[in-house]
Amino acid sequence: MTGQHRPLLILSTPFIRVSTSAAVLSRSVSVLCQQQQQRQQGHCFWRHRHLHVNMQQAPVVVPASARFTVHTPRVTATTTSPTRHQHTAGRTGTLQATATATGTPLRTPTWTLPTHKGSMANLSPDLTQHLAAPAALQVNVADFIEATSVITKFGEGFRTFVGQLATQPLYLAVHDDKSPHENTCPKDFVPVQTSSGRAKLTPEMYMQHVKAIEPDFFSCISPVCGAHASNKQIRKVVEITLKWLDHAVLYKQSHAIPGMLFGVIQGGASEQMRIVSAKETAKRPVEGFVLGGFHQGETPGERSKLIASVLELIPPEAPRLMTTAGTPEHVIECIDAGVDIISTAYPDVLTDLGCALILPINNLGTADTHPHSNTHTDTDKVKMNLRDKRYARDATPVLAGCSCYACLHHTRAYIHHLLCTHEMLASVLLSMHNNYQYALLFETARNHLASDSYATWRAALLNYIQTPAPTHNTDTQQQLTTCAGMAD
Repeated sequence: MTGQHRPLLILSTPFIRVSTSAAVLSRSVSVLCQQQQQRQQGHCFWRHRHLHVNMQQAPVVVPASARFTVHTPRVTATTTSPTRHQHTAGRTGTLQATATATGTPLRTPTWTLPTHKGSMANLSPDLTQHLAAPAALQVNVADFIEATSVITKFGEGFRTFVGQLATQPLYLAVHDDKSPHENTCPKDFVPVQTSSGRAKLTPEMYMQHVKAIEPDFFSCISPVCGAHASNKQIRKVVEITLKWLDHAVLYKQSHAIPGMLFGVIQGGASEQMRIVSAKETAKRPVEGFVLGGFHQGETPGERSKLIASVLELIPPEAPRLMTTAGTPEHVIECIDAGVDIISTAYPDVLTDLGCALILPINNLGTADTHPHSNTHTDTDKVKMNLRDKRYARDATPVLAGCSCYACLHHTRAYIHHLLCTHEMLASVLLSMHNNYQYALLFETARNHLASDSYATWRAALLNYIQTPAPTHNTDTQQQLTTCAGMAD
């Protein structure tokens, strides 16, 4: 057709726009008709911009290597607090991870104990036995991003390679909860911080780490998205997360990886995108769900609403994991919503700050349970800063009634002295106390959920935290003087 202009036609749909010749237009119409027929046959199509996901709806399948059982059905109850009515849906369960040496079951709700390169911060394996109840150990892939080939060549398994992870369930995560996450969204990799600097972690690399480490359960690789990200970035994060989840599903099936795959639900503070992410993730053959992207700037009210809308769309028999939660109020919020596992480094953060967790979990009904009431006033009823000069001659335990090793054998004054002289033993004792108390918080919550007294205990706990501490006519500024430089 030399010297002539070929006719151009434009086809517009909600998803594509094609400007081409009549022959190409005919092929495009045929593709659309084929997609419509597949939709009618039960296929799931979800297209945003350039992402096209085509997955058969598949039920959640729990592999033989690990199984989660819900003991307490998700029964809704209404509890009354001094300030508001709170909707709770807490439940208990058991995660049986037979891939471990002893097959230790993990009772939920629980938390993951963070590690650094396979070692617990400040604690040796024998000291973890003093915790109130065993928790899952969290290993971050960033710690071993350069050691995959070494672990594979070792040939005796990751637990033997590390030497101290033989009994407790193992959870593999992408990021360290103590490190800040980059709110970037590259389409081919996730940036992670390693001992050698910043590295790029691709979905293929991540699954190779999963194969080498063989965790009991692991989350899908996913970008990080803050609550105040733009709608464009939130949509992009959801698209990429689903794309990488599909890759993880195929890799897990083709390489017969026994661990439980947890799909990550993203969406920032957008309820619409959270719902889309939850629905599409639930269509994949995953064994659990991670509520990702929370505690990134959203308000407590927004977070509660988003969590409730997401959990309604995922199978109740699958375990749910929340990331970056930490404070006792956050723990109660997650348990109320029906979350089973919380990934957090809160006890380690308190230890690094020289603080001790002082929440009287089992003595909330006594007349005077504030740990500072016998010495000085303090406005924080959850943690105690043992670097403060006020504790230099305090010969009482860190927390009266606590059965941890630090409280049974040492005093506030001794730990204060260790902190001021920068002794390593200070971090060891604080880690034992904080992890013991944090584990006791979950154990107490499980017991109250099982005995149907959770609503009363929860109301007493929140009332204790929110009620201001007693004040006295003392020089507050002098009381808050720290011990910086006292070692000299």
